[in-house]
Amino acid sequence: MKYYIFAFFLFFIIKLSAQEQDTINADSLDDNTIVKAKKNDYLPLTKSPSGAVFRSLTFPGWGQIYVNNYCKAPVFIGLAGFLWYRIITNHFDYKDYKKQLDIIENQSSFEYRIVEGKMVTAIDNRDLSGLYLLGVYILSMVDAYSGAHLFDFNISSDLSYSIKLDTDFTGKPYIKVGFFYTLK
Repeated sequence: MKYYIFAFFLFFIIKLSAQEQDTINADSLDDNTIVKAKKNDYLPLTKSPSGAVFRSLTFPGWGQIYVNNYCKAPVFIGLAGFLWYRIITNHFDYKDYKKQLDIIENQSSFEYRIVEGKMVTAIDNRDLSGLYLLGVYILSMVDAYSGAHLFDFNISSDLSYSIKLDTDFTGKPYIKVGFFYTLK
């Protein structure tokens, strides 16, 4: 089994190293840049991947705005804002419950256990929101990095897909997915 996994990863690494950037918007480049690119056999990227990552690290969504992914930016901004709000409110709830526990004298009372349970829940929710926020930051950075790398690629409508609900000869429904590539 581990040989299959090793072969899969080897194939995946070879496939990644064989990919090249085939087209770029050459209208925005001057002749000197194109001559340099022909010497080095690559064209420089228009958007900096590290710049996109640092912008997303500063605030999720800023990297998406930098690479012109305006549809994704509000999602990351909204998620980050909501999670920051949840972290702050749960932290203040934890402090309030902690003060209530200090006021209650009988530590074996039913009221003390209820407030203690609420305090533990507030701590758990705060920590879980922080973990989700970390995930949003990481996802935002990865998306901005890939968006910056793919910014210069020519996206054409030569590749299309279709999803269709169909039935087989027995009448059972199934989903038919088709990919089509138009050669020019």
